[in-house]
Amino acid sequence: MNKHKLPYLLKCYFEGGLTPDEEKLLLELLTNNPSEDILTQFDEYYKQYGKAVPFLDHQQNQVWENILRQQKDNGLAYRWRAILKYASVAIVLLIGTISLFRSFYKTENSFGYTTLEHFSFDNRAPLLSLREPGQNFRLLNEYELQRYGIFVHASGTTFTNAKEDSMLANNLELKINTKKGQLHRVFLPDGSEVLLSGNSEINVPLVFDKHVRSLSLIGNAYFDVMGNKEWPFHVKTPHNVTRVLGTNFNVNATVGKEEEITLLEGAVKIYNKENSILLKPGEQAFGNNALQKRKADLKKVTAWQQGYLYFDNLTIRELMNSINEWYNLEFVSYDYESDDRFSGSFKRTNSLEELLKNLQEVSSIRFKVKEGGVYVLKK
Repeated sequence: MNKHKLPYLLKCYFEGGLTPDEEKLLLELLTNNPSEDILTQFDEYYKQYGKAVPFLDHQQNQVWENILRQQKDNGLAYRWRAILKYASVAIVLLIGTISLFRSFYKTENSFGYTTLEHFSFDNRAPLLSLREPGQNFRLLNEYELQRYGIFVHASGTTFTNAKEDSMLANNLELKINTKKGQLHRVFLPDGSEVLLSGNSEINVPLVFDKHVRSLSLIGNAYFDVMGNKEWPFHVKTPHNVTRVLGTNFNVNATVGKEEEITLLEGAVKIYNKENSILLKPGEQAFGNNALQKRKADLKKVTAWQQGYLYFDNLTIRELMNSINEWYNLEFVSYDYESDDRFSGSFKRTNSLEELLKNLQEVSSIRFKVKEGGVYVLKK
């Protein structure tokens, strides 16, 4: 690969004058484990000429997969800084700025990237909004997404990578809201990863505080936190705070339910005004006031991450509430109160009709789907 041609390719790229062969050459340079020299050159040209120029759509998947593969192979937070310097430009170019953000929301600023990955029936991106000190949250527009270092890929991934010394990003808070039936993967500036379940919300600063990495959650999310003993990670929910140094854990703070924090790996401390609890892997803390601890049902806790609805000895009302979290029903009408109990798992990508048909076959219930809702009837 001719690295000496890179300055010419970058200049033509930002001026929109690349030939098809030159596009191919530049993409290979940017996506095949680029050296620090290449990243440095790209950064210099980005600062000088930076603007988005669309590449061909058919190249999108190849570049995106290569970028994610490098992140996974290296597994280090600093690689995000390097990769994201050119990932935002390369992918925005590949998809086309207008087509990429048309189904999202619009904005105005630039320093890093945040990425989300979704696996749902709802192909729309989550709501992204921003809050400045003393202000209310407002929806971001396309220009702001780039300006503030937020990158949302069409596949459902969000990168946030604002520069720590950026005056523009300091004290700004990003809110990500998912709808029912959506799963989204978010990569944070420190290299930590969040898988956000449907009908959930996280608020995260564009630049973490130097002493603590803190975000808030309403709903359900799985966290894979980059370890740093000198820089603790806090997840604030309506009733509790989970403090970690580097670990894998799940936090379920769904509105109307008792909060549950489940540890898969590492160590966490959960506390509130009443008390605090230390967890070991395989344990779960629960409670909105006085916290308690128990052995976790890991299959149940992690089923949603694998794309499954999991139910264990549920009543029909409990089961329909669980189903509604994924399929976004307008209503559920109970014309029959069954004593049946339901246990099992079901692939969330399958249709609601298929799920209800399976439930009918093993129970005394029949279902009628009408006007966006479900009627629960006796056979």
